[in-house]
Amino acid sequence: MEIRKYQKKGKKKWQCEDILLCEKSDDLVFCGIADGQSNKKYCREGAKIALDTAKDYMLREQDSLTDGRNNDRYNDEMQSELLCEIRKRIRDHAAGTGADMADYASTLCCILCNLVTKTFSCIHLGDGRIAGISKEKKIQTLSAPENGPIKNYTYLTTTDGAMSHVHFHFGDLHRFQHLILLSDGAERLFRTLRLNKILCDEILLRDEKSFPEYFREKNFTDDASIIILSER
Repeated sequence: MEIRKYQKKGKKKWQCEDILLCEKSDDLVFCGIADGQSNKKYCREGAKIALDTAKDYMLREQDSLTDGRNNDRYNDEMQSELLCEIRKRIRDHAAGTGADMADYASTLCCILCNLVTKTFSCIHLGDGRIAGISKEKKIQTLSAPENGPIKNYTYLTTTDGAMSHVHFHFGDLHRFQHLILLSDGAERLFRTLRLNKILCDEILLRDEKSFPEYFREKNFTDDASIIILSER
């Protein structure tokens, strides 16, 4: 499986608050994006904690995550478990800085692929997007952005009630040619320009040299991050 990563700092940001994590072994591939809440002092640390915790959780619980239909664990049990682990690590880190836990808030968008069983699982919280492109070149949103009750609000790892907004998705790798993780900043641009056409026609079908140029030329207001996992 091939992994491509693209990231660009938003024009109004002094640093990129999106954190990317990709790790690969012979059997497993983990990729994730966490977008730290803007202007929070420890947002990047919080995003790193969220990704590291999600990776550890998915590796430990991969049997339960592989196929929700054959899972003897309840969804809300796993949602609560994951968020409790993230928040415990944030709380431990915050204790050493004296910061409020809200300073570590982030979204979470990640995927674990099992190259032996040819299955994958996703965990998603917030306003990013997880999508797949089938071998027939048709796009499918696996987990859509979720905004809150007001504009420019989304659910974060430290948000009250976030547990009910953590989404799991399970799938079969045989069905997809590409799997894509998009941060909020990148997702908004592609949504504006018609996600299906841009992803299928103007991004994934371009050669390897043209897409980075296309990405660099775009002016992103917010940080924009994309991870593309492709069948070899």
